[in-house]
Amino acid sequence: MVEVYENEWPTLLKDGGDKFGKWLFVEDAAEMMEVSKRTIFEYLRDGKLSGIKSRGRRLISTASIMGFLLEQKVIEINDFRHKEIARDTLNHLRAKK
Repeated sequence: MVEVYENEWPTLLKDGGDKFGKWLFVEDAAEMMEVSKRTIFEYLRDGKLSGIKSRGRRLISTASIMGFLLEQKVIEINDFRHKEIARDTLNHLRAKK
């Protein structure tokens, strides 16, 4: 996990083309994926999701969530409405290999 300082959160969480992309808190990721927070932590530990830790809080990469859902065949790339999200997800999957 990459260590990030709290004052960097606004940059990490913004919608934009920065190198980190978009991030969700564990609670939001769990709600989005319809799983428990504990499951999200297990996915992080097992390397199924990518995230960072900052001052005791974890942020989960939305690209890793979408990549995980693609791998599990829950969604298809054609379901993505935003080209930027689709691009980030595919880049995440390529980097994982």
